[in-house]
Amino acid sequence: MPLKAIRLRPRKSTCGEQAQKRLIEAGLELFSRYSFDGVSTRFLADKANVNQASIQYYFGSKEGLYHAVTRHIVEQFMKRLQPVISKIEHQLDIDRPPREKCFHLLCELLDRAIITVLGSPDTKKWIGVAIREQIEPTDAFEILYEGVMKPFHSCLCSLVTAGRSGYTVKSLRYEGPDPHVSLCIHRSVPLFGLGGIRS
Repeated sequence: MPLKAIRLRPRKSTCGEQAQKRLIEAGLELFSRYSFDGVSTRFLADKANVNQASIQYYFGSKEGLYHAVTRHIVEQFMKRLQPVISKIEHQLDIDRPPREKCFHLLCELLDRAIITVLGSPDTKKWIGVAIREQIEPTDAFEILYEGVMKPFHSCLCSLVTAGRSGYTVKSLRYEGPDPHVSLCIHRSVPLFGLGGIRS
């Protein structure tokens, strides 16, 4: 008797995974709009349509949920930015590109960052969290810094250093005669805040 073919069904997300996803979505909206201190666990649970105890169960605390929300922001942001960063790092690993090539790569990096920050419909869900963390940092700031700010500014500094010897990486201050590239550098800093520049 021939064996029947076994069809593997795609794995469905569990109730727990769905609850965590709803809590993170609720956190994105509420923390961004009202701040960490302005949101209660009951408010979060009601918004996510879950039991209030779910926050403690899945994330340990409201702070744990806030950190999960911050990691989600980093993940979504870098999903858009990382391909360009990887492309630039690959170019720099192969050889030192000529000045014109570095300038085009710089524009590509800044364009992708600006589009991600200002051109994405999802931005309004998390921009409040990112801005507040730069004005009044909490422990979650390190998640944003290590996940987004540091790789962005590291790539930016490496690119500028490769393109022009007139830059100092530590200060990001241009000392040469060309004002156009300098303007790009200074305009890029507000995208991720001064927190992205560390000695």
